This record gives sequence, structure tokens and C-alpha cells, in this order.
Amino acid sequence: MPDTRIVVTGASGFVGTHLREALEARGGAVTCASLRDNVDVLDMSALRALPEFHSLVHLAGRTFVPDSWKSPRDYYETNVTGTLNCLELCRERNARLILASTYVYGDPVYLPIDERHPVRHWNPYASSKILAEQLCEAYAAQFDTPSCILRFFNLFGLGQNTAFLMPQIVHGLHHGRLALGNPDSRRDFLYIGDAVEAILAALDAGCTGCVRFNVGSGVSHRVSDAVRIAQKFLGGDAVVTYNADQRPNDVMDIVANVSLIGERLGWRPRYTLEHGLEMYIRQYLDRI
Repeated sequence: MPDTRIVVTGASGFVGTHLREALEARGGAVTCASLRDNVDVLDMSALRALPEFHSLVHLAGRTFVPDSWKSPRDYYETNVTGTLNCLELCRERNARLILASTYVYGDPVYLPIDERHPVRHWNPYASSKILAEQLCEAYAAQFDTPSCILRFFNLFGLGQNTAFLMPQIVHGLHHGRLALGNPDSRRDFLYIGDAVEAILAALDAGCTGCVRFNVGSGVSHRVSDAVRIAQKFLGGDAVVTYNADQRPNDVMDIVANVSLIGERLGWRPRYTLEHGLEMYIRQYLDRI
């Protein structure tokens, strides 16, 4: 049976906005906990003032990898201490935590990547998420506070920060000029609609202990493929240039093995890259 009392941190952010809409459409009591709602996950007193809940979906955090190199302390403080505070609140309320994590594997040893693949501290953002995951594991082992960790791969959709790849592609093509890095880098792109469905599946299934799931499309695409597909919906008149130099710590190919979440939670990605981009671009054009 779906949870009826849920707290969502970061509810005003990219994923949070889409999740909030989906949860409100299902009914039940959803409490939004974001800076816009005057709830900072670093403020334990603000968290303790939240109403009772069964599950806390922890989306709040810092997410842009390049900025994590510039301000690592901010990333560790927000993503690690924020998760610790949410876990402590769940411990006090006898509730469970669903943590939005990320790609934590670095340069892959094998593909597709399953949850048994070694994690790697390959940038400060990923490291902050690895530490947050370890806190979830500790609270499950020491206090029986259950948690479900969702390792999202390359998300995209309406409302994502324009610093990320897909908004850059859509915005650049729409305005006639696009400059990107290596066209041959491959990523596992996941449309936001599928990400929300994964969170809903985690809420509906419940969990004990600490479990981790990859959440991706299960297919990798070149950056140039994403540009080509987007051009189908935006036209092909834009000037597109690439810088093929590989960035430090860049990973050339990423693809998720999502069989575990399928077996345990019954979740499967529904959107292909083309379908997801079509949805995204249609919504983008409707908003401008």
C-alpha cells in the first residue's frame, strides 16, 4: 500500500518538483521541506518541526560536479551532514529514508555497471554521496533505520539547471549555437518521468535494512547522438561545435545494469532517449 505521509526534502528542486506533482496526484499527505519552505536540512530544529511521516525522500543537496571541485566543503557539509540529519530524524520518528544518490563508480571496470561494482571517490560530489550512503548503511545496522538508496545515472527533463548537458543541448539548439565537449562520450540518459516512477516504486515496496539500486535506462548514447535526436524536434539549423579533448577524470562510457531494481521493486524504464527528449522539448517550447 502506498505511503500516505511523506516528507520530501529538496521539494522545490528539479526532481522534487516532478515528484511532488506525482505524489499529490496520488493523494495522501505530502510535506515539502526545502529552503523555499524555510526548511534547511542542516538545521535539525527545522527538521524536527516537521509533521509526522512514514517516509522521508531525501532529494536536497548539491549536485553539479564542476562546482564540487571549487567548493568541496559545501558539498560535504550539505550532502553528508544533511543526510545524517535526515537519518537521525527518521530514527526518532521510526520512519524510513529514501536517498537520491548518483553515479558513484568512476571509470568502470566492466559494463554494464551493477550495484556490486566498486565505488570510487572520483570527484568531491561522488565522494559526498558515497559517504551519505555509508551513513545509511550504519543507521540501518545500528538503529534499524531502513533506507533505500537510488543511484540515479544521467537525469534530464524540464526544470533541470541549465549547467547540465541536456538543458545546454536544448537551449543551444533552440537559440542557434551549441558548443560541447567530446562528442563520443557515452552516457546513460534517464528521463525524469522514469526517475519519479523509481521513487514511487521504492515508496510502495517498502524496505528493510539498507538497499541500493541503480536507476538508469540501461542503454548508453553518445553525446552526439543526443544532439542529433534533439535536432529532430528543434530543427537542424544550429551551429554545433565540439571540443574533443578529454576532461580530467572524465568517463568515456557509462551504462547501468538495472536488473536488480526490476527484480526487487518491479521498476523498468519506460522512456527511450528519443521519447524522453521529445517530451522534454515539447514542454520546454510550451514554457518559453
